[in-house]
Amino acid sequence: MNENFRAAYKRARTQTLAEAGPVILAHHEQLTLIQGSGREVATVDLGPYTVSMAVAHVPLALFTMLAPYPEGLIPDDRLAP
Repeated sequence: MNENFRAAYKRARTQTLAEAGPVILAHHEQLTLIQGSGREVATVDLGPYTVSMAVAHVPLALFTMLAPYPEGLIPDDRLAP
């Protein structure tokens, strides 16, 4: 059964990627551009991106933790770590 699933998944993935426009896959420090049947792989330094991402998530985290839903005081359980 697992082999049948893997084969079906591979066919669906191959067809989806063939019909899609350019797709960029990120895996660790490798970016893979898939366009049609072509594939190009590049290694990139994600250090600056990682720092930027961490900084960019601070406002999102604060909003998520502090925004009262619904209006009113923020409950203690929402402020607890």
